[in-house]
Amino acid sequence: MKTHKLTAALIILTGVVVGSGLFYGGGSFAEEALTVTSGATGGDLLGILSDLQQIKLDGTIFTDPVFQNLTDFSVEIPPEPISRPNPFLPIGQDVGSASSAPAFIMP
Repeated sequence: MKTHKLTAALIILTGVVVGSGLFYGGGSFAEEALTVTSGATGGDLLGILSDLQQIKLDGTIFTDPVFQNLTDFSVEIPPEPISRPNPFLPIGQDVGSASSAPAFIMP
């Protein structure tokens, strides 16, 4: 009984919050969600592009002895065999093409 009262109170509270948002907000929440803001203009993009072109990368880190002594611990993943042509057929019926599969008739 106590949980029913708590559930009813939460539902009523949610309704009051949504209703007051619609009433005092002057519109619906959907209108706010559909508001379109303008993106970057062409001038902004050109400015960003010129800033990126001015970046100079220093490659001396690759000649540093500490970088040269780093060890590659990556593991090569061996190739795996390709799966069956139709993995949903029972084992033993998957030999041959998919057209030799038995037809299943729905009742």
